[in-house]
Amino acid sequence: MRSSASPPKPWPKRFSRCSEGGTANITRRVRDFTHLAAPQGGPMIRQLTALAILAALGACGDVEVSSAPIEGPRTKDADAFAIAYLDLMQARSFRRGVEYCGLFGRDAEGYVIATAPLVGRLSSCHTPDFPDGFNAFATYHSHSTYDIEADSEVPSSNDVIADQIDGVIGYISTPGGRVWRNEDGVATLVCGPGCITADPNFVPETFGPIRTRYTIIDLREREAS
Repeated sequence: MRSSASPPKPWPKRFSRCSEGGTANITRRVRDFTHLAAPQGGPMIRQLTALAILAALGACGDVEVSSAPIEGPRTKDADAFAIAYLDLMQARSFRRGVEYCGLFGRDAEGYVIATAPLVGRLSSCHTPDFPDGFNAFATYHSHSTYDIEADSEVPSSNDVIADQIDGVIGYISTPGGRVWRNEDGVATLVCGPGCITADPNFVPETFGPIRTRYTIIDLREREAS
């Protein structure tokens, strides 16, 4: 579950425990690695980007915040970018048992870019305020690790409401490897179970069958059942 962001407040001031160079060094290393490997994208970009980001995050230990974007696959397709980018965060989200969240935007050429993921808690993550100069059109967050007591395979009604209030799209990844898109008060399944990395401990349909589309009312009824 994410907390609502509200533009145009300044980018939050946080601290990183990274080594020399801090998060800027992470961003530079990932950007250099992905550009060197595949400047215009290509069949290997997803795997190479994943390795670069995870290696950089691992080198910094518990990276809490970065105020600079980390590049994902080079594409103008928002759904495709969201699937690939959220997949990069899944294993770490499971390992730490927390949600990660951030923003998607577009650069001057229309390609999708992302702010580096912020670290949340087991079932929450405070989406950053929209930074000046970042053309944000969507939020993103993971749903942490599989929890038998949490109906985390669908967005929460609060997830959908927060994105609707902020006037943005919202992308969500689940422990079962699903990706959802919240838009105009409706959650739509972008890709089904296992389309991205799933938690090895995941048990399917713990809370019953899952549809491909939910309104806020639908989700509230599911939450109340």
